[in-house]
Amino acid sequence: MEDYPTGVTILALFLILAGISNIVGISTSYSLYGIFYAGYVIITGVINLIIGASLFSMQPWARKGAMLTVLVNMVMGVIVMYWLATLDVWYAVAFYYLIVPALMVPIIVIVYLMQESVKAAFESHESNSTWENLSEST
Repeated sequence: MEDYPTGVTILALFLILAGISNIVGISTSYSLYGIFYAGYVIITGVINLIIGASLFSMQPWARKGAMLTVLVNMVMGVIVMYWLATLDVWYAVAFYYLIVPALMVPIIVIVYLMQESVKAAFESHESNSTWENLSEST
């Protein structure tokens, strides 16, 4: 497809890799932080895999799903970083230096997905979908 945005491919790859990483690292999450955080990690891993695969196939809902996923991951990342900063001074130093990149990357991704060219690519793919073509032919 000629109007397939390269940034969408990169984001889809990152989401799939994040999902695999979450699922593979679940035992570490459980042993370090407990069952609730491990549950969050496994759920976000599965969601990242689904959203990433859906971005590859240009599903109409995948763009909004990716924005929501990135936003939730950003908020949870800040909460976890803040929580760690309350535990030890070294975590507090890391929090101070990592908060800006931790916020900038998701914001850049959301701004990218909100661009008109990306939105148009998803809308044009939606209008070329097989389901609409099938419904028009009947």
